[in-house]
Amino acid sequence: MLAADKLELTSLIKKSATDLKGKELELNKSNFEAVGTQAAVLAGFAVCMIVKIDFPEDVNPLSSSLYYFFAVVNLVGNIACVASVACVNIMGTSLGLRGPDGSMLQAADGMHKQRDRIFWAFTTALVGCALATLVLAWLKMQPVTAALCTAVVLYGVASGVKVSLHVQNLFQYKETESGKVDDVLSSETVGPESFVRQLGVDSDTLIQLLAKIRRRRQVLLLVALARRDGLHSMVVRRQAAGTPEVIFRTSSVVLTGGQ
Repeated sequence: MLAADKLELTSLIKKSATDLKGKELELNKSNFEAVGTQAAVLAGFAVCMIVKIDFPEDVNPLSSSLYYFFAVVNLVGNIACVASVACVNIMGTSLGLRGPDGSMLQAADGMHKQRDRIFWAFTTALVGCALATLVLAWLKMQPVTAALCTAVVLYGVASGVKVSLHVQNLFQYKETESGKVDDVLSSETVGPESFVRQLGVDSDTLIQLLAKIRRRRQVLLLVALARRDGLHSMVVRRQAAGTPEVIFRTSSVVLTGGQ
């Protein structure tokens, strides 16, 4: 009865942990989709910036080349962002839902690790778009108008950087402080490490004590199994480190237990 209750409790804990990781996977998926949609729209604008803009023949080749360079950076950054979002969302969700046991944890963590790469690709595209607009203003407009547009673009870029840094500092957290269910989804659901973390205690001594108690219980279980099968001989050896190793020789099997 106790074994059945323990199995039911373990299954319930693992199911809850898997559901929690599923919510994290869906959160990453929705965030990536939002960024990917905006990148796809900006990629269309980048194509128009390359194809639709014509310059007079007497324009400075260096200036026009600089404009096309930033326009291509804008296009490539957006395409890289869209491609990364598509690959991560498709492959990550497929792994989480169709993979073997523990795949939900691997998929959610993998999608979280790809977050910075996707955001940097999108940021590169935005910077390329702003710089291309800046160069275009000096190629197409009068000096006074171009100067005003330059001031507006630089103010927008500076404001975007300032807001991004402020938001990053506002919502920044350490990965070691984040809520994790790795211990719950591991093979030993109620191991000493996870138990201590649930108590909010970070003590190596307490962890070692709980591990020692658990190993002693395993030795007692081996003793009971040996007595049940018919104990022929029992040898207790103390290793160099002071760790006891118990060997039970029965009529059919040799059981070994130790710390």
